[in-house]
Amino acid sequence: MTVNNGSQSGNYSKENATRDNFENEFILGNKRPRDILIIVDASASINEAGLKYIKGGLKQMVDLFCGGFGENTTNHRMAIAQFSSDAVGSYSFKAKQSKQDLYDAIDALYPMFAYTCTAEALTFARTVFDENNGGRFDSPSRSDTLLITDGQSNCDGNVTEAARQLQEVSTVWALGINVQDNPGAKAEIQSIVSRNDPYHIFSLGRFADFETMIENIKESRGTDGPCIEIEDEHSINQTSTTSFP
Repeated sequence: MTVNNGSQSGNYSKENATRDNFENEFILGNKRPRDILIIVDASASINEAGLKYIKGGLKQMVDLFCGGFGENTTNHRMAIAQFSSDAVGSYSFKAKQSKQDLYDAIDALYPMFAYTCTAEALTFARTVFDENNGGRFDSPSRSDTLLITDGQSNCDGNVTEAARQLQEVSTVWALGINVQDNPGAKAEIQSIVSRNDPYHIFSLGRFADFETMIENIKESRGTDGPCIEIEDEHSINQTSTTSFP
């Protein structure tokens, strides 16, 4: 597996480093309850087999977030969207948040077989965090977006501006699949993530590597995994306010 650590110098890190970074930075990186939006590129370059690996990894990833998903104030919530020429919101933050409900929502992802309109997807993502869609913007919860894509946008739209507007309401992360030899895609992903921060970028060589990476994280956790306690609203209010780094 070839993994880009997201640095501007184009350095590459090892498989285990990417796995550790993904777990420590994205999965375990905060004590707050989180509203987590997953945006999946379902354009023509991603076939049924590739999407199957993505879905398999996402379903296992649901089990890895300390505090779990649910409707309590200390629970995380997940929303799911996919895009190609259009962006489609398949699951909102106000939908049921049981493990099986999230599994079913992930299983419902499907290939869209058209262009990669990333700007439209990011613009749509901004609306997912609206209060009417279940976003907890005015609470101490944290908002995170993970974009999963295998390439560079190939239709109209200002990706950088759309990303900037999304960053006003969410910390933005990106997982690039097989982009290590595509300078344009790498530069675009760099422009999408919050603060152009390399620690907000993860890159894998194949779709299958995502499911394998999540399996490895799950296996390494065992029963004594490094979970941190999710703080309740009162304790969070004593120490901080909502921010989007």
